Amino acid sequence: MASEILGLFTSPEQYRAQQQQQDEQQALQYVGMNPFARSEYGAYLAGGQTGRGLSSLFGMEDPQLRKISMRQQMLTGAGGAPRINLNDPGSMLRAANLAQEQGDPEFAQYLIGAANDLAKNIADMRAKSATAAKTELSIAQEEKLREELGNLGPTPTNEQVLAVVSKYGSPEKIMGVLQATQTAQANREARKEETQLKIESKKEDLQAKIAADAQARQEAYDRQVALARENNASRENLAKLQRDFLASQKEADRENRRAVAELARESKSLPSGIQKAEDADYDAAQAAINLASDADKYLSNIKSGNIKFGIKDKISIAARSAMGSNDPDVVARNDFERFKTTLINESLRLNKGPQTEGDAIRATNELKAAESAADAGKAIQTLRDLNARRAGDYKSAIERRRANAKLPMPEMIFESPKFEPHVFTNADYAALPKGTVFIDDKGVRRRKP
Repeated sequence: MASEILGLFTSPEQYRAQQQQQDEQQALQYVGMNPFARSEYGAYLAGGQTGRGLSSLFGMEDPQLRKISMRQQMLTGAGGAPRINLNDPGSMLRAANLAQEQGDPEFAQYLIGAANDLAKNIADMRAKSATAAKTELSIAQEEKLREELGNLGPTPTNEQVLAVVSKYGSPEKIMGVLQATQTAQANREARKEETQLKIESKKEDLQAKIAADAQARQEAYDRQVALARENNASRENLAKLQRDFLASQKEADRENRRAVAELARESKSLPSGIQKAEDADYDAAQAAINLASDADKYLSNIKSGNIKFGIKDKISIAARSAMGSNDPDVVARNDFERFKTTLINESLRLNKGPQTEGDAIRATNELKAAESAADAGKAIQTLRDLNARRAGDYKSAIERRRANAKLPMPEMIFESPKFEPHVFTNADYAALPKGTVFIDDKGVRRRKP
């Protein structure tokens, strides 16, 4: 800022040097510098300098020189003048008032503009610092909150949840966590009920199969005996048919007992440690799936133009939001900001670990810094795909844990969602393989030829 202001205006010494140079040029032009007029050059030059000297002698100061001297004094503090603090908008505005009073409106206007720009830059820096600090604090609090909630066990009471959450958040956060806790508990109960229903269905199917197989074997034996008697089979042949029938029944009984035992094994409750870890994986996987699905919806909203980007739009929306406006673009932007905070915090929570945490941190930083629809969309798409893959990681963890414990695979399992890529730039399109189905920059589903 200082270099810009000092570079914009000429110092008194530079101004005097410029005047002398102008006098020399005018003198040369006047006399033409021909061999007969060279002697007139010195006289003309001396005359110009003498004129300025007489003006100064009689108190007739050059107006431009006076302005330049005044500016120099204000910028450097020379001559006891109050020096401008170029890092303080207030100091620059006070200097602007002084410049206006001393007849230098040009300098006054420049200082006013510079002060406004500086004030805006300071406000932006403070806002970004405050936002960053708030986000870091929020993430740290969320981690502590979730750690304490996790220590309550898989089925905490509302009183236990309230005792923990009330230490960390507002009534809105308390209600949100209670609802999330109740939803998680409801999901666990739903999984148990669904698993139990499937096991009951398997039992019925197994009983029906055992009965049908027994009937089929008996009917087959009866047909064989009837046919043998029609053919006057010997007693030995009839005895062999009976021995074969009894052997098949014994083999069927062994197979049925094995099937019943396997079903009983599936019906048995998991060890508490494995059950707790599996419930946590299911909850985290469902959260990752929901987050990825919501992110995909916001990608469509961004492309539709419902969410505004750009400095002017953001300033306008912020001003109207502060006044309580319910304009569609204000509501859409505020909803997006709330979702962005959730997406950032939840993505960092769900993607902890050496394989995914670094990617999540990079993508969330890109989303925080995004100033355009394309930049925001790309970061959201990265987080969408990251959370979808993370759900698959939780599924693998559940199956691996059961396999290691020699337990049957779960009856109820989820699938990671698959999303079509969104294209925001020509470079995005060029990177797609031929035949890829994608969503173009207008939100239209297309296939690359």
